[in-house]
Amino acid sequence: LKTTPSPSRAQQDAALLCNADGSGRGMTWTNYIESTYRNRDYKATCATSYYTLISRVNPDAILLNDLFAGTARMQVTSESQHLSLTVPSAIRLWDQKLPIIPDPRTNGTSFLGFTRAYIGDPDVFTIVLLESSDGVSFTEVRPIFTVPLGHTFYDAHIAVDNGVCPTRYVMSMECVGSDGWASLCTSETSTPWFPESWSNPFILVNGCSGDMSATCHTNAKQSASTGVSLVDGATRYTAWTQVYDGVSSSDPLAHTYSQCTGPIASYSKYFGNVMAGTAPIANMLPSEPHPY
Repeated sequence: LKTTPSPSRAQQDAALLCNADGSGRGMTWTNYIESTYRNRDYKATCATSYYTLISRVNPDAILLNDLFAGTARMQVTSESQHLSLTVPSAIRLWDQKLPIIPDPRTNGTSFLGFTRAYIGDPDVFTIVLLESSDGVSFTEVRPIFTVPLGHTFYDAHIAVDNGVCPTRYVMSMECVGSDGWASLCTSETSTPWFPESWSNPFILVNGCSGDMSATCHTNAKQSASTGVSLVDGATRYTAWTQVYDGVSSSDPLAHTYSQCTGPIASYSKYFGNVMAGTAPIANMLPSEPHPY
């Protein structure tokens, strides 16, 4: 049988890591984890049963198909439960989104949450990791990303990729793209409870700033906002809210709609921009005029 690395070996290797912001010498945390899993002395097994969010599906569990079949429904606002978020690193909180996953360390008896934290002007956010024992009260562990000057990360979405071993967790978030416009970034890890293990955000889909740049070649402003990811076995998809601001603030065509694409090769391989990429782009929801 293979064996796990000894504590002394793990401590020795961890001492060779570079800093979380990429400075210094040594491996990144992601590279270290990958090298550990590739080590022939490391024991790694993956279950092949039907899993959802890492937990085995019970015979009587409510599935997404039940929602579409009409045998299950989403709770209405009056039935929802108020959540408590304690985020000391945030200057303030409002309009929070909170994707939640069962903590893999506890077999789903506790939870991990991810939300944005406002950390300064103008409109600078980062993503923070939270923990909860009951799925209702969440407390910050610490911020996941150091935000470079001119950037921001917010409105995270978490997808679980069981098509690889070990299980990979994919975070999609809004970020600042190559043209300085709202874009879709991704980050990945196999140990989501370690903030430092998440890879640096990678621009997957670029938004268009409307300056006829080499990125989009258009004078219309179009964002790739509030991205999400979906993994179906070994097939990967991504989607985003495309805010079309047109060529001026009075453009009558200004509207918002939902776009999706896939299959894509990887969440760490550049797809393209909101107009064209490595796979066809499909419209999921009809456009809605802007509210102004």
